[in-house]
Amino acid sequence: MPAATSGGSARCSQARRRRVDFRTASRRVPRALFSSGECRIFLGEPSTARERTALAKVRATLQALARRGDWDVLRRVKDGDLSPQEVHQAVQRVGWEAYHQRLARPAAAKTLRSAVDEWAETLRGRTALRYKQAAERLLAIVGEGRLMDHTFTRGDIQEALERLRRRGLAQNTRAADQTAWSALFTWWMEREEDRHEKTGRPPLIVKHPVRSLKRRHKVSPVATRNTFLAEEQFAEILRVTTAELRAQYATLLFCGLRPDELFHLRPEDIVLPTHIRIQARDDWKPKGYERWGVGEGSIPIHRKRLLPLLEKHAEEWAGERWFFVNPVTGDRWTWVPFAARMKKDCVAAGVPYGRKQSDGVTPHVFRHTLASWLARRDVQLKKIAELLRDTVGTVDKHYAHLLPRDLDATLNTVL
Repeated sequence: MPAATSGGSARCSQARRRRVDFRTASRRVPRALFSSGECRIFLGEPSTARERTALAKVRATLQALARRGDWDVLRRVKDGDLSPQEVHQAVQRVGWEAYHQRLARPAAAKTLRSAVDEWAETLRGRTALRYKQAAERLLAIVGEGRLMDHTFTRGDIQEALERLRRRGLAQNTRAADQTAWSALFTWWMEREEDRHEKTGRPPLIVKHPVRSLKRRHKVSPVATRNTFLAEEQFAEILRVTTAELRAQYATLLFCGLRPDELFHLRPEDIVLPTHIRIQARDDWKPKGYERWGVGEGSIPIHRKRLLPLLEKHAEEWAGERWFFVNPVTGDRWTWVPFAARMKKDCVAAGVPYGRKQSDGVTPHVFRHTLASWLARRDVQLKKIAELLRDTVGTVDKHYAHLLPRDLDATLNTVL
């Protein structure tokens, strides 16, 4: 009986010696991957001298992986996703560098292109369009085949921003791209964390490459007080433009429309002579409709300054599908041609155009102009918010500084 016991303990000690123990490696076992603080991998029971030699080579390969810090692969080996022999054969067949490209990442690793495509499916609205454009610029710079893993660093983002600067893109474009990339990596890291909780697979990215990036391309918001038209400037723009475009500029201003809302107006939305309807459809939704529940609404028509222009436009130039159409193409307006046409009219009217100028205007300035004119006339901010189909907080943030400060005149006028 004692002899049997000693023989059993001897076999146990031999089996223990046949396990590769990485606790004595040059790097400590990461507790994030191995909660017990140890990594022991059983290699097998050799029966011949050739098998013992082969297992010794496999053991040496795994110990080299531990010294290199490739704990993700060792975790996959311990979990049974890979066998020690497969890892050793891969290293011997393709070399260390090619091995790192093929095996050092989990099998679910995706390229930047596939990650962006998957991310784009979760986006909606105008934000989706801006983020997709920024992602395409990212793919063109860093490469579509780049893997979404820990090798993606802040230096790559900084280099991409620098290349955008050399291309001559505006600061607001570079800042918008950086915001989009940050949203991409935030979504990816949350996805990786969820997968780690469900499957135990370690995440590909453990440090956000954009979140702690120094914002060298920060864009200060354009001051609202410098971006609304004076009465004389608006009258001059209407004078120099064509008769077909006068109703479009006037609708943008007197209805407080965003350019995208103007582009999507249909003939049935123009209810003359009373109001204009802004409503969500299957292929388009106004800004703020999904997030805040605003954007839709009926806007009264200014009977003296807007109604005659709309009636003339409905008789002569309105399209069958879209009320306002591009006179060149005969189809719905898009941002680029409309901005180019407005720039031409602004130059002819002597009005500075573009964000690069301190007092430059853009197609969105008509909406600011309506709100600014109303605020200067001491109209309630809640009424302005209803006209703009926006939240009271947003209107207060941008236009409250334009309200009259003469309390004595207000008191003596009202009472």
